[in-house]
Amino acid sequence: MNKLFLMLGFSLMSMTVVAQNNETDGEDEDFEVMEVKDVFTEIAIKDVPKNVSRNLKSGYPNGTLTKAFNNQTTTKYKLHLTTQEGEELHLFMDPEGVWLEM
Repeated sequence: MNKLFLMLGFSLMSMTVVAQNNETDGEDEDFEVMEVKDVFTEIAIKDVPKNVSRNLKSGYPNGTLTKAFNNQTTTKYKLHLTTQEGEELHLFMDPEGVWLEM
């Protein structure tokens, strides 16, 4: 009788080891993270559109434009400006001179 209970116990334990949950909760799935960045190319300050220059001067009359960048895909402009106090700002505008938040 003891052997019967012992065999029954071993068989129950082996069944629980074999039975597995094959469902995934999403943690083991492979995925690729792709970061999309705006690509800006440096341009000459003289090539900045007049609307952009005009709005920049009206917003920062004592500032000095030190660098200008253009994104050909989105037609955005990234502008590096140094204020009279020496603070360096990175500002964004569209070709019409409308300020953009980035």
